[in-house]
Amino acid sequence: MSSRKTKIVKELKIGDVEGVSQSKIEGYLSMGYKPYLNEKGKIKWLTEAQYSLRKLAEERTDKTLWGFKLPRRRKSRRRQLKSNFFLDNWLIILIVSLILLALLILYKYPHIIF
Repeated sequence: MSSRKTKIVKELKIGDVEGVSQSKIEGYLSMGYKPYLNEKGKIKWLTEAQYSLRKLAEERTDKTLWGFKLPRRRKSRRRQLKSNFFLDNWLIILIVSLILLALLILYKYPHIIF
């Protein structure tokens, strides 16, 4: 279901549905869907549960004593400050950097070993 829902204006009768083939209508009815007309004039096929959830969402108000709507806060995902690549492979990166550091020291000061 989409996150932006339009208001349901009324429930349609099966005979009032236009632009949908009879086989689709029978298929929707067999799955438990009913036709509803939304505020944009389109037909929405909803189950009883979906219809009741939409009705509850329409009736719910976010009003204070003064009568205006409060803005709804949306949950926002936290941005990842570090790349997942470094967090997942930190051990390998550490080992490779230590080996490169050891090779650099041996290249610069070969008399340590020989």
